[in-house]
Amino acid sequence: MKKKLVAIVALVLIVVLTCSLAACNKSDSMFDGNFKKEATSEEASSTWKTAQTALGKDSSELATASDDEDSSPVKGWKGMKVSMDARSNSTNVVDGVSYENIMIMQAEGALLFDGSAVAVTSKMGTSNSTDDKTESSTVSVGTFVKDKTIFTNLTLSKKEAEKELQERSLKLKYTTDLDPISQAIINMLPDYEFSETVIDAIAEVILDMTYDELVSTYDGFKAYVDNSGDYNRVKYVLTAQMVADLNGEGEEFVKNAVLGECSIIIVTDKATGAFQGAKFETNTTITTNIEGSDVTISAKASCSIENCSEITSYPEDLDSYKDIKNITKDDIANILYPSEN
Repeated sequence: MKKKLVAIVALVLIVVLTCSLAACNKSDSMFDGNFKKEATSEEASSTWKTAQTALGKDSSELATASDDEDSSPVKGWKGMKVSMDARSNSTNVVDGVSYENIMIMQAEGALLFDGSAVAVTSKMGTSNSTDDKTESSTVSVGTFVKDKTIFTNLTLSKKEAEKELQERSLKLKYTTDLDPISQAIINMLPDYEFSETVIDAIAEVILDMTYDELVSTYDGFKAYVDNSGDYNRVKYVLTAQMVADLNGEGEEFVKNAVLGECSIIIVTDKATGAFQGAKFETNTTITTNIEGSDVTISAKASCSIENCSEITSYPEDLDSYKDIKNITKDDIANILYPSEN
């Protein structure tokens, strides 16, 4: 649990995530449940094992050209719907001046593992404030694959104190058969990948220990069950020590952190018992002293994966995307160096 796990708080700080405008058929109730009934040891253990079996393959190999079912990072899945909402907030006061840093990332997207269809975008926003001024910036990247064509859009927004909002955008389309110049343009643009990060974050938590090992290692680790509708859901409530281990924190975190919702929900199909999805969520607040100043850090994040076999909806403006062969130097300069144009 302590070595290779991807910390959700770290994701908040370093990963640009993806948000889809359109994806698989959405299942709002997949993870919703009334988790008041404590799961039996058998329910909790068998559900955990089902997820471990489904996620047992190397999850870093998301997209392949093979139709072999074994090529899927999740056994039995053709694709996946992913979702993440992550935000961090740190505040402190130095010499009577208040400082606040906010980072917000919201994500939702879908892709098929063979690469034939993708509908994802990414968005990250940051804001730094003092008592008298605020500066903020946002980066948005979208990638859509349809009919063997790749559509990409990029938008950069920046707001400096007492200045007007600067915003630049570029929309282009291309196929995989690129000439050297077009390939060079693609290489210049930001490339944000999040799907592997999301599934790895969930898979590493589930695969690191068996349920029995978790129970014996973490005192107070409990599970609750909801069997309503078409799904069986088991919610595993994380202890403070588990959250500390996930984030590489020590005893200070365990003693001082205030925990909100910290859990992982695993969903299986009621009829077949097949793994259908998982959701990992953490919500923590801690105040610590850094260089003589008390700093309060709040971090809230959730990420989920769901079974997905088809992507049926895309943005309506794909026809307006510019062919990469017609992109000019000014187009590139405009998006990469907005402050200079």
